[in-house]
Amino acid sequence: MNELKSVKVLYIDDFLKVQRGQQPTPADINLAFEIINHRDVKNLRTIISTERTIDDIISLDDAVGGRIYELAKGFGMSLAYDKSKNFGLRK
Repeated sequence: MNELKSVKVLYIDDFLKVQRGQQPTPADINLAFEIINHRDVKNLRTIISTERTIDDIISLDDAVGGRIYELAKGFGMSLAYDKSKNFGLRK
């Protein structure tokens, strides 16, 4: 946990991704907040990729979503889903 909190740049892939039909647990959300909040306080860079919109994240937890929203102002990017660009599905 300390390494995730203190590495110079942290890339989180598939943020809050769970199996289809399920939601992140309170433990998942608490862990996410603990890491993101610590990195914010220490002014460390965090890059997040997710299939969720910021509104989805806020609806799961105001604190996590709000913190990400604050930190991403001017840096966030949202891309429309395009199945043809999913290299894992190519034959």
